[in-house]
Amino acid sequence: MLFYPEVGMDPATCTLAALQLAPLQVAAWGHPVTTGLSSMNAFLSGELLEGPAADRHYREKLVLLPGTGVCTELAAVEPQRWDGPGRHRNLVRFALCQQPIKFDPADDALLARIARAAGPSEFWLVSPTTHRWATAKLRDRLAAAFRAEGLDPDAHLRVTPWLPRNQFAGFLDEMDVYLDCPAFSGYTTAWAAIHRGLAVITLEGEFLRQRLAAGLLRQIGMTDGIALSRDQYVEIAADWAQECRRSGERAARREAIRRSAPKSDGNRSAVNAFEQWLIDAMQGLM
Repeated sequence: MLFYPEVGMDPATCTLAALQLAPLQVAAWGHPVTTGLSSMNAFLSGELLEGPAADRHYREKLVLLPGTGVCTELAAVEPQRWDGPGRHRNLVRFALCQQPIKFDPADDALLARIARAAGPSEFWLVSPTTHRWATAKLRDRLAAAFRAEGLDPDAHLRVTPWLPRNQFAGFLDEMDVYLDCPAFSGYTTAWAAIHRGLAVITLEGEFLRQRLAAGLLRQIGMTDGIALSRDQYVEIAADWAQECRRSGERAARREAIRRSAPKSDGNRSAVNAFEQWLIDAMQGLM
């Protein structure tokens, strides 16, 4: 058996995956889309991540493991205070912690709508250490959307460098709401956010790549941040922005999320189910 967690992310991996190097070849959602390759026998995903018509989205046989299909463990980290700028009392900070490639231009207007509805607010992009030009292009694109909404982009759009893990924890502590990308959801970043007690808003779509954060929120039982329409995505963000200005409610939500976050970890049932599936699949080849 050969296991390819991220076919599509690396040309060399994709080339190898196209070859029938083993009688059983399996992909997983490190890259959340079908490989499209006839050489791949199965695609591992999670029951909480896929929609009712998920089988139609894969060239491979879809295997649904319990929960989100992964077993994570939180490593101890000592958060380092983020050295970002200060802010006045009513300012709300939205975290946009994804690679620039995940931001679909069709969603730019959503952020501008949120800015208008939320009042005084900042939208923090995180710039990767490579291809920084992509972050600059993304900011220019978002600035145009904000101007189209009658807003000053310089009053809302902010960029911080890509941060080491302990500094990123401090950054998340200073944010108020995490906005997941509607076109290409994030799992690891949303997972990090909930462990810091940060509220996550995600727009759940049809495909796996639009459902990762939603599955994570379902696993911890905090589903009020899952939007099912673009208007609802804006509405939740605006409502939570107002809540953040009421310090008691903000603190209560963060504490509830922090207490629930450990439910995302230690999913041994996914490991056991994968083990049993693998045994059955290998026996089927004999």
